[in-house]
Amino acid sequence: MISKVFKKILNELPNEIHNPFKGNQLANFITDEAVKIIKDATPERFKNMAFKGSAGMGRWVSNKDAWIAIFNKKITTGASKGYYPVYGFPINSQFVRFGIGQAFEEAQKNYGKDWKEAISTIAKASQLKIPSYSNRFNTGRPKLTTREGKSYYTQGYVYYKLYDLYNLPEETELVEDLEIMLDAYDELFMKAGTRLDASRILSPENISTEEIEEILGSKSIENYKETSKFHSYKYKHPRLKDNKIAQTYVKSGVQKRNQSFNSHKEMESVLAKILDENGYNPEQSPNPKTDIHWKTDKGIRIIEVKSVRQELHQVRQGIGQLIEYSYQISSKGNTVDKCFLCLTSEPKRKIWRDILKSVGITLITPQNLEDVLK
Repeated sequence: MISKVFKKILNELPNEIHNPFKGNQLANFITDEAVKIIKDATPERFKNMAFKGSAGMGRWVSNKDAWIAIFNKKITTGASKGYYPVYGFPINSQFVRFGIGQAFEEAQKNYGKDWKEAISTIAKASQLKIPSYSNRFNTGRPKLTTREGKSYYTQGYVYYKLYDLYNLPEETELVEDLEIMLDAYDELFMKAGTRLDASRILSPENISTEEIEEILGSKSIENYKETSKFHSYKYKHPRLKDNKIAQTYVKSGVQKRNQSFNSHKEMESVLAKILDENGYNPEQSPNPKTDIHWKTDKGIRIIEVKSVRQELHQVRQGIGQLIEYSYQISSKGNTVDKCFLCLTSEPKRKIWRDILKSVGITLITPQNLEDVLK
């Protein structure tokens, strides 16, 4: 349980740092068992990431935190580079800090004496890139202190949450926070790439000139002007685990309707294949980053695909994304004809279909795939 990790580390760390580091049971717990517990609580789609923990390098941490982090291997495999979700355990504190942080060593090297201001600016820009998580997590600098003074790692969090050891939420909430933070991390990677840099992640398609000026100053505006055209490219089928797309989508009747799609990418590929075989040209766009869209005589149609693991969060996020994508595409002078939210399985809450219809979105599931053609 994640709560077990929190309690053991925060309760034992203040005393154990006075004992030898080599072979210490708590140090070993942080690097081994605690990492395994966090990984076990992680959704399957994120388990290919690197999971690591540290209580020090050859000796106990002193003015820094013990930590457990999760790394997208395309960004980094260690805490000295890039950005990543990390649990921080300050010494002599009753709080655990969990958030998407930025590597201090790299920031100090890149920005010199202004590194703190730089990563704070980058954090603000990143929040504007993935704004939907602000209802779940905190922004700004964590106001966290220990009994011996301020904690070291309080700069540059894109989003974060503090957990009070003496008032921990239920385990289900801890697990859900982990999944949603990883969703935010994944979305930020898709929109910002391997390196967080304000000059690369701010764009007028997503935020106004006034907001850019407020964050970076008017002198920087020219660096972030991008074309107002809506760019598309032909849909590229992803490489699946079995290196092929499920074949039952080509069949009709009961076989087709009983097809179970347990992979976001599998469902996405099947939809693109259906469109291809019916004379449409499925496409994708880098900004906004659509799963699939295609053009008809009436305008552009957009599909957002979601796997139903955390149904409430996924459906709500999908609605928000489609509204955002529709606005962005329309603002570039295009007509949006229809929006579809495609779920990889039937949702438990039957009311979703009516809710989506009320905001102009059509629900697609494995049982009504042909509706994308209507």
